Amino acid sequence: MDDKKIINAIRAGDSQSMELLMDKYSRLLWTIAGAILKNSASTEDVEECVSDVFLHLWLHPDKFDSKRGNLKGYLALLTKSKAIDKLRQNKREATVPLHEDIILKSEDILENLID
Repeated sequence: MDDKKIINAIRAGDSQSMELLMDKYSRLLWTIAGAILKNSASTEDVEECVSDVFLHLWLHPDKFDSKRGNLKGYLALLTKSKAIDKLRQNKREATVPLHEDIILKSEDILENLID
């Protein structure tokens, strides 16, 4: 089945067409997301990114406009955007490592408060 038929079937709510699309493009989208997220994310992050792309298409199939490009390019661009968003999110959530010499025991805190 070609992409035009697949997207029309997805717009009609055909879940089997969505499965066909996922089978057809999962490897490509994993490659794109993995290349962007490489050392800064887990396999689960890549999986989440790719799943978000397919979910977005399933929920909003009318956002794809064949006049602006083909479905493969649309999915690739959407994957790139989602992966960059995930990269930014991971950077915001990064924590600063604690130094053991800074951590005080509870008794030390009480003594410092009393003094």
